[in-house]
Amino acid sequence: MTLGELARLIASERGWPEPVVVAMDGWTRGMWFDQTGLPWVQVSPNLPTLDSVTVYAGTCLFEGTTISEGRGTTRPFEYVGAPWIDPFALVERMADVGPPGYAFRPTWFTPMFSKHADDVCGGVQVYVPDRELAQPVAMGVRLLSTMRELSGDRFAWRAGEDGRPFIDLLYGSDQLRQGREAPSDPAAFADRRAPFLLYSE
Repeated sequence: MTLGELARLIASERGWPEPVVVAMDGWTRGMWFDQTGLPWVQVSPNLPTLDSVTVYAGTCLFEGTTISEGRGTTRPFEYVGAPWIDPFALVERMADVGPPGYAFRPTWFTPMFSKHADDVCGGVQVYVPDRELAQPVAMGVRLLSTMRELSGDRFAWRAGEDGRPFIDLLYGSDQLRQGREAPSDPAAFADRRAPFLLYSE
């Protein structure tokens, strides 16, 4: 859902006044940004390209860990790694568990700032050869789980400013950190959101 659609759904379910949402012309849900004909505008210093935005929803989860999400490199959120990771072992493991739509290239990188600054990190560069199949959160969870197994006791969850595990904020609950999968019913949610959609597929 777009933010406007989600705002309409939440307002309706909580009995709030319906927000005024100005719908876009000429956009459909299946469009990627490079299909709109609009110029790309960098959305953040750490999200410089469409490639980085395409993987961000999954690799941002590493911000809640001791593993680098590539901040301080030229490919933030595309590079993921740590000084103790063997990139070839990681790629071999991801070949077995990685979700469709993604490819993982073994790499070394050295962040100029942020986690592991000036240390050589082993890890992967995440590619999206088939973005129609891409499910970035599923990819991020599988990559995180695999890297956690390869890290042993060098892996840790990072605390947020309030002292709570930051991963819980990033993921939306403590279920990833506690090793549980969130129960979901995609069909039920599809029915729930249908009245609030503004755009075709």
